[in-house]
Amino acid sequence: MTRIALCNEVLREFDFAEQCRIIADLGFDAIEIAPFTLSGDPAHLSLERRREVRAMAEDAGLSVAGLHWLMNAPEGLSITDPTRADVAGAHMEAMVQLCADLGGEVLVHGSPMARDPRMRRMPRGRAQPRCRALRGRGMLRIAQGSNIALSRCHPRSLRS
Repeated sequence: MTRIALCNEVLREFDFAEQCRIIADLGFDAIEIAPFTLSGDPAHLSLERRREVRAMAEDAGLSVAGLHWLMNAPEGLSITDPTRADVAGAHMEAMVQLCADLGGEVLVHGSPMARDPRMRRMPRGRAQPRCRALRGRGMLRIAQGSNIALSRCHPRSLRS
């Protein structure tokens, strides 16, 4: 079954229950959640709060499609900085678990500020170590049934 979802980030000025109501009233089937809208440190969101969020979506008649903008919070996450790769990898692993706890199946890695435009200009072979966060931890721990999608960012949306 195809589901049409809206990311809650566009309605972040409303509380989550109201976001769900609006999204359902607009005719969407599902909600895509930007974790930073739930907490300044979404990896540490309590299991109780995760259950509440999932229940609010379900009460509005929505399923949780998945998560989007995975690296916005906490501040300073980066998939391209080798000195922060372990932190980013642990965060991605936590996002896989958050997605599963919320009933989602898709993680859209589309956080423009977590990407570094210098990646496009690196000599062959130099980018791989910088993407250590995507290897062996969160991104490859998809055995829980989640799918990872990488959304392309326009160069102007990347930090300089």
